[in-house]
Amino acid sequence: MAHFAFRRIRVVGCNLPSKEPVLYVCLHRNGALDGAVYGQAVPHAQRTLSSQLRRGMLARMLFDGIEIVRPKDTAQDGARVSNRDAFVKCVAHLADGGAILFFPEGTSELGPHHLKFRNGVANLIQSTLARIPALKVVALAAHYEAPTEWQSDVEVVVGPGEDFSGDLATGHIMARITSMLESVGVDCASIEERTELEALAYAATLGQPDIGYAQALKLLHGSQAGQMQPLWACARQEGLRLHQGIPLVPTRTPWLYAVLWVFLTPFVVLAAVLNLPVVVFAWYAPRKLADGPNVISLWRSLAGVVSAYVWVPLTAGVLLGVFGVLAALAYLAVSVAGLKGLYRWRKLSIALYNQIRASAQTRRLLHGLHDGIVQFVRSRMAQDRSGA
Repeated sequence: MAHFAFRRIRVVGCNLPSKEPVLYVCLHRNGALDGAVYGQAVPHAQRTLSSQLRRGMLARMLFDGIEIVRPKDTAQDGARVSNRDAFVKCVAHLADGGAILFFPEGTSELGPHHLKFRNGVANLIQSTLARIPALKVVALAAHYEAPTEWQSDVEVVVGPGEDFSGDLATGHIMARITSMLESVGVDCASIEERTELEALAYAATLGQPDIGYAQALKLLHGSQAGQMQPLWACARQEGLRLHQGIPLVPTRTPWLYAVLWVFLTPFVVLAAVLNLPVVVFAWYAPRKLADGPNVISLWRSLAGVVSAYVWVPLTAGVLLGVFGVLAALAYLAVSVAGLKGLYRWRKLSIALYNQIRASAQTRRLLHGLHDGIVQFVRSRMAQDRSGA
């Protein structure tokens, strides 16, 4: 589900602990898919998840972990799931030397800042320390380039681990947990500020393989307000298309973009045609069922993955029986290539379209703003290195 929803999931920041037990406390923004994304970073960790995700038989086939009941789900799940029992399982797993993924916010929202951290994480740490002398706690934050878009990129930031030991008060634990999570996350005052910051950070990474998206978010936070307004004004005036908030234009020779677009287009189009039911379900489900931005990617993945479990084996089997092994393998290869090529194909399509629509003056403005953003980020990177 994570790789159906997102093209690339990178783990950045500090090294993961080599020894367990470890409690991973995770920022929670993008619904149940956060668990799938963090699971790619720490695949051996046991996950906690909302009880609503395991109500039906099909849901229990897709989601696994220690269920926790949110207050708003008590009426439906309270008779089936006990939070007391869930915490006993978490404590036992940690005390036995395991790792747990835990979400202190309890629920998710694609808002400008994190939600209130609940005391459950302090209770979990206190109960664990009653059985073992010390517990390593590590903060994780998933930074999505475009959390509601299909096949965008994600970076999971790993914070430095801290050792918790002794008889600790709830307030002390919560203060430390809050500090750890805020150090790996990014909080903004408004959704407009966050939207602009995310677009700026994405712009900083364009053509700059050594600049990470999460790194750019931190370095640009609170320092470049208003930079996106000229870009968006140009886009509106000249009818340009946006990719993750940026009116892309080629930064190198346009014909190179065109050649790569021509190369990728058959794979993307053929993959879509060969898997049309999967594409239709993945397109339709979030429009019909998502009740908020934080579950759009979840519903897309649920619909796409479940339908793919039926459609892909069926299609491969038919091709195998009618045309042979090579036809079935070619179908699978084209499907994977089309899915993983979608992100770059979309970028190329928008950049080439804007190259045609944008005036020379606008293209110079866009290039100049991009250069300025990159130079600012590089100067901040140099300051951080000299300070370190």
